[in-house]
Amino acid sequence: MVKERLIPDLASFPGISPATLVVEDCERHPDDHLDDNDDPEGKVRESETERNPIHWPRVFMAVLCIGLLGTGAAVAWHYSGTDASTGSPAAPQETYLPLKDFERYQQSAAEDVQDKLQDQDVKIKQLSSQIAQLNATLNALQASARDARASVQPAQKAAKKQ
Repeated sequence: MVKERLIPDLASFPGISPATLVVEDCERHPDDHLDDNDDPEGKVRESETERNPIHWPRVFMAVLCIGLLGTGAAVAWHYSGTDASTGSPAAPQETYLPLKDFERYQQSAAEDVQDKLQDQDVKIKQLSSQIAQLNATLNALQASARDARASVQPAQKAAKKQ
């Protein structure tokens, strides 16, 4: 679709004749609401700018970034250790022990560990003696099984010969 129109701004420049210029595919934006009666010369005005449509992916990304920034700030504020009512740092929840009390605790913990290790050593010795007894019993059973096989085989040979 080709529309002819006179562009007065370009016609005032030297070297451009004030003739009718041909402009291709120039259409009005649907929101402009200009009728032929609005413009007495029937020309489309160059000064009118087309409005850009809303670019939804960019709007979505902007809202998402703002939301993530706010969430991050809330989490940082929550874990920063400040008291919400006063804005001052929260009082430490830890209680400090004197050095003598800590040394007593350390000694009692070491004694507990030594007692547990001694108990484990006793249990290991008991289990190893039980394993030795079971091993001796197994050896005795294997020896008696060998003797029983040895006595059965000559009897079977004698039965086959007869």
